[in-house]
Amino acid sequence: MKSNLFKSQSFRYFLTTLLVFGFINVLNSGSVAFGQNSSDVNYSDIQKEWKLYQEKNGVQIYYKKADRNDKANGIFQELVLFKFVNTTNTKFEISWKSENWYDGKCWNCNKSTKEVISKVVLDAGENQEGETIRDSDYPQLRLFSKFLNYDDKPELTKFRFINLEVNPL
Repeated sequence: MKSNLFKSQSFRYFLTTLLVFGFINVLNSGSVAFGQNSSDVNYSDIQKEWKLYQEKNGVQIYYKKADRNDKANGIFQELVLFKFVNTTNTKFEISWKSENWYDGKCWNCNKSTKEVISKVVLDAGENQEGETIRDSDYPQLRLFSKFLNYDDKPELTKFRFINLEVNPL
């Protein structure tokens, strides 16, 4: 009888310890993640209006799709644009890696993080928004989705940001 009670108390202690350390980890990270895919955005979820992707430390990240039609150069594409909004009185540097799936296969998941890190700096209250123009000031704020004039080319099926950091400057 004592043996079962001891196992039960040990088990409860073990569970309590896990919960406490898990809660501390959530407080330190500033976010809750339920599994690796919690921040995936499937292509079917992307609309032509801004939709909130994530908020961290008062910086909001939005996404939407937009067409890029450049008849003179024969470019007809759909892009995913990102908008970063700093809702605070603090200047931030935001960095992230975007993992992108085309036709269900991740095209950049195995690349070194240093090769694909994107960064933006936002002053207090500043917004930065991706553009469809060729020589955009913020090329890191857009993602190729698909060609509009070809049916046999790979198309974006989902994306996610990993290693998202919002650090005050």
